[in-house]
Amino acid sequence: MYSKTFLSEHKITFDVQKIFLFNLLLLLSIISISTTPSVLYNNILAKKSSSDNSNELPFDNGNPVNNVLNGQVFPNTKGNTGSANNQGDTGSANNQNTKVKQGPPGPPGPKGDTGPQGPPGNNGLNGSKGDRGPKGDTGPQGPPGNNGLNGKRGAIGPQGEQGPPGQIKLGKLVVSVNVINSNGGNAAPSNYTININGYNQIPDTFQGSEKGTNVILGFGSYSVSETPNFPFGQHTTGFHFSEGCAGVIHPNEIKYCNIDINYDPLS
Repeated sequence: MYSKTFLSEHKITFDVQKIFLFNLLLLLSIISISTTPSVLYNNILAKKSSSDNSNELPFDNGNPVNNVLNGQVFPNTKGNTGSANNQGDTGSANNQNTKVKQGPPGPPGPKGDTGPQGPPGNNGLNGSKGDRGPKGDTGPQGPPGNNGLNGKRGAIGPQGEQGPPGQIKLGKLVVSVNVINSNGGNAAPSNYTININGYNQIPDTFQGSEKGTNVILGFGSYSVSETPNFPFGQHTTGFHFSEGCAGVIHPNEIKYCNIDINYDPLS
């Protein structure tokens, strides 16, 4: 525990300090009222020019009392109101330009809502050509096109081999000759030549025969005639041809021609 004497001594010292500070503040108030800003600014410039090129103003070892008494102000302090020792709300000029360091970035916020769709962009460049795909199915046949121009006639090719003969549909004619002798005549059918007129007849001339001669004829008209051999012609008195000796014969048709000849050596 402190003694009463010790407490009394310190109390007196504290009272003296209070009185000193009060008188000091009163003096500073008087000086600040009587001194205009222009006088203070001129005093500062005069003091600055007489200094040894120092960056600081010539203060008396930083003693604010002596500086005020010498007509100086505190250029390193600035207040809104009051004396130079009593600063305003803004604080000293040295602290006005102090920058606070930027803190670390905060965590990312939540993802915002999706905005509206923008307008379509320009068409991009054409890509490279892809590989060829598989062959597709054959489509339906299209309509026939217009006839083209006639081409030039080609050269004649070599002649081909002859083919087998074609089958011609033929008819058949049977020709029989009968000689009637009178007054001891001795003429025979072979003494007379038979002639066939028609289409593709085989044979077309032959000697008469009582048994009959087969003649092949093509389709169409035909006729039969006879010629006596020498010297029977001068004594032949007549001829008679049957209906089948003339007319039209058809394929696969058979006709008969009968010729009767009269012979008289005394005629």
